[in-house]
Amino acid sequence: MLRIIFITILSVLCIGISAHTEYADSMFRASIQAEQLKDSTHRDSVIYTIFQAKELQLKGKHEEAINLLYKSLWYSQPDDTQFNALTQYLLYKSFYELQQYNDALESIEVASRLEPNNTLYLKSYALMLQGFQQYHYAIQQLQHLNQLEPYNTENIYTLCNLYLQTYQYKKALKELDKYEKLEGESIESVATRASIFKHQNKEHKIEPLLLKYIDKHPEDHYNASLVLNNVYVDEKQTQKSFDLLTSLNQQYPNDAHLLLLLAEYYKRT
Repeated sequence: MLRIIFITILSVLCIGISAHTEYADSMFRASIQAEQLKDSTHRDSVIYTIFQAKELQLKGKHEEAINLLYKSLWYSQPDDTQFNALTQYLLYKSFYELQQYNDALESIEVASRLEPNNTLYLKSYALMLQGFQQYHYAIQQLQHLNQLEPYNTENIYTLCNLYLQTYQYKKALKELDKYEKLEGESIESVATRASIFKHQNKEHKIEPLLLKYIDKHPEDHYNASLVLNNVYVDEKQTQKSFDLLTSLNQQYPNDAHLLLLLAEYYKRT
């Protein structure tokens, strides 16, 4: 019975990651269940304490939530792995909201260690490690996460960027290929590929890459052209930059950003 109740709690508490409105509705229903628990013999149980803490978090009362969550840990048993992991995850959320990032990192690390196959905890841990610039450990978490969710393109793209940040360009390209195979090309993915080429000293591949993308995706002509212009500026190809900006300005004569770029061009020359 306890396990069934716990699974209900976990699904209610975590659903907000993808749909905030649905999450709030679920928590309202959960609060009703919590009131029912209040009158039972489990008033001071771990379950009821977690419900109370989560309601406090929704109200922005994170200090009070933290106190209750520590109370939950005090009530729980060492072998209550799922309860303890969930409590640590909720501690992480409150610490993060309070900008107590060291404590947040510690809590999410414990949660992911207790439940190493929980994708919610793994992703949160990886993002925290990335924020602390602990890229090697963040990569380890994302590699494991991608084994559990091999078709999650957001995770694949994050791993690609981590490889790029750590100068592992071949691995970055491999992850980018996976991403584009699942999602198709986008201006973001093409710009990332261009960045990888630049770091590999393969600048000669960048212009053909972007021109090909512009030809295939006329709807993204403006944004892709701006990326290409940045390439021209970096490579000091001033005439190509001017020609491109002039052509864009003819299509978008009132675009303030283009006018600013043209002004910067004239200032440089």
